[in-house]
Amino acid sequence: MPPRPATPLSAQGRVLLELDVRTIGLSTSVVMGMLALAFGLLRRLPVASASRAARFWCWGIGIFAAGILITSQRQGIPLVIPVVVGNTLIVTGFGIIPMGVRALAGRTVHAWPVVAATCITVAGLVLGLFVLPDMRYRVMVVASVGIVLTLWLLAELRPWQRGDTGLSSRMASAFAVLLIVALAARGLNAGLLAAPGPVIMGADRSLALVLVLVALLTFSLSVCFTAMLAEKLGARMGGEIERRDRLISVLAHDLRTPFNTLIGGTEALNLYLSRGMNDRAQDTATNIQIAAKQAYGLVENLLFWVRLQLTGGTSEAVPVDRACLGAYGPLEEAYRQKSVTLELGEATGLSVTADSGGLETVLRNLYSNALKYSEPGSTVRVAVHPSGDHVDIAVSDSGIGMTPEIVRTLLAGEIQDSRTGTAGEPGTGLGIALCREILEGHGGALAIDSAPGRGSTVTVRLRRAD
Repeated sequence: MPPRPATPLSAQGRVLLELDVRTIGLSTSVVMGMLALAFGLLRRLPVASASRAARFWCWGIGIFAAGILITSQRQGIPLVIPVVVGNTLIVTGFGIIPMGVRALAGRTVHAWPVVAATCITVAGLVLGLFVLPDMRYRVMVVASVGIVLTLWLLAELRPWQRGDTGLSSRMASAFAVLLIVALAARGLNAGLLAAPGPVIMGADRSLALVLVLVALLTFSLSVCFTAMLAEKLGARMGGEIERRDRLISVLAHDLRTPFNTLIGGTEALNLYLSRGMNDRAQDTATNIQIAAKQAYGLVENLLFWVRLQLTGGTSEAVPVDRACLGAYGPLEEAYRQKSVTLELGEATGLSVTADSGGLETVLRNLYSNALKYSEPGSTVRVAVHPSGDHVDIAVSDSGIGMTPEIVRTLLAGEIQDSRTGTAGEPGTGLGIALCREILEGHGGALAIDSAPGRGSTVTVRLRRAD
């Protein structure tokens, strides 16, 4: 028997189809809207990259939900609204999702792919609705743009790389591949399998199924994104715990060293004085003084670090020349004893936005490091110059310098055992880590230029206040 020709949808069948589409669209938009709200509540996470990602996903999923709702409402409203507006919102909302992935990974966020996808979608839908009224063309446009955006999402997830969101990225990538398959099937069904001829209404038998698949896969992606946030926060928390354990370990070691010197030195001092050994007593007193200053500097750094953790510091306009001189005061005698000269550059009239005590703490640590690794008779130079909206303060010495590995470790904020100075001065390993944390709290940055044997230049950059 010859095959029976396909019969068009009856009026009752079309009503049932539209009812199914409207029901699915409404329920889907409600669920996706709740997901958008959940990401919106996470917009103030303690990790900056996770907070930015949550905001992008909040907007992306929210716009996507609005597009699903509008697309499913095809009765009683002009066709241009569900076809053009609804589908454009779906594409735009989904296009924002890879931007959130980039933000979570700490990469620069680009909006041009979303803008390009939106423009192509609008142009294709308008053309397929008014110029060439054919549903198949419109479906193929939306499906093609959706596939390209999903490929972009896959490229941003980078499941082949190991990272702090590796497992969630691989799961999200699997759902993204399924979404590509679903969109490809929808496009092929419209372009190759559907009956030829103009179809103006824009509803067919596969629309409800496609809405269900897209909603299910997008919901699964959202779950994976939530897991990515959790993994990111977990990795950050693990790093902070490890860092603080390292801090406690360094403190336990470095506080013990000067106090051992103080205790042993005072005992030796009493002995030398009782025997009239004044020269030995003088040397011992000098060692006690050095140990006391070291212990005081360590405790001062620790107390400021604790205050920074509790209050976050304050921001005010701090004159740079005053901060540079204030940081040098407690170290002036140490510079004199080692015969090292400090040259301060001209900084009159320049101010930065920072905590005055925090900036002096940063500079004092840099002065102390420069002194420790400089040879007697050398010079430490402080250069101050404006750079656009910022001010750079560079502390340079001609000491022993650092290897690239040491520089990388310091810039990463890791706490490490400090090297001994040129005159045998002990270190704590906390200085640069504390400086970096203070500067980041005020939107500043730290740069290090160094090489073994040619000294180091550490540059502090802060926002200009005047």
